[in-house]
Amino acid sequence: MASLEPLRFDGKVALITGAAGGLGLSHAREFAARGAKVILSDITPDVKSSASGIGDAAAFAVGSVTSRADCEAAVAVALEEFGRLDILVNNAGMLRDHTLEKQTDAEWQSVIDVHLTGTRNMTLAAWDALKASGAGRIINTSSASGLYGNFGQSNYCAAKMGIVGFTKACSQEGRRFGINVHCIAPIAHTPMTDDLWPDEMVKAATSPELVSPVVAYLSSEECQENSLILAAGGGYLARVAVVESAGVRLAAGEMLDAEWVAARFSSAAAMAQWAEPATVAYALDRAFGR
Repeated sequence: MASLEPLRFDGKVALITGAAGGLGLSHAREFAARGAKVILSDITPDVKSSASGIGDAAAFAVGSVTSRADCEAAVAVALEEFGRLDILVNNAGMLRDHTLEKQTDAEWQSVIDVHLTGTRNMTLAAWDALKASGAGRIINTSSASGLYGNFGQSNYCAAKMGIVGFTKACSQEGRRFGINVHCIAPIAHTPMTDDLWPDEMVKAATSPELVSPVVAYLSSEECQENSLILAAGGGYLARVAVVESAGVRLAAGEMLDAEWVAARFSSAAAMAQWAEPATVAYALDRAFGR
């Protein structure tokens, strides 16, 4: 396979949330090493020392993604310090794991607020600056838990799958402005997983540094795809897609009732032939046979 020229971000500015440590700090270091200026945003004041460790290429913003004002302040740091914003990586997250019947309203809402609403808040705050860039990139962070579900994480799963839908919508709205939007489902050991993962998983190749190069590629002008969902971690990379079977259709003169569904369900559910609807309009065209 022919080697590519090194991907560079000279003259570009990237804002990363949840960047005091873990994946976010790894992403920031990756961008800085490739020539970008970076703004590290996090709710903890520790983000200041994290930015200092990167050097003159980095600035920081302390605030919560649950606050619209804090998100706007983080974007303001990018514009004041470096004059522009080209890349946004929505990475901030937290866990409040309990089964549905044991989960409190506060545990549900706090996870939705940070992951889903936080992603929306920072994206909205950055939107005008990314439009001005002419080639803006947004990388959102979902999870295998969101894509496939996970016991004891209904709040987290709902938020993370919501981010997939949010990504799809923003990719369509941003296309006319040159903004491409993608979503990663990372597998990495971070402080958020300290109490969850057994030692053998922690010792495996699950460092954040095995996810950040994927974020760098998706953020580059080399990547002309849009609206991708990528699973990445431990040296593994794969595309994930929402697909639809070939389906069955009501024939002229037939009546749709539960018995009709039962008789044809196996054919409707068979995945030997499938398509990946790119938009709601495409899905409707398939449904109505146009």
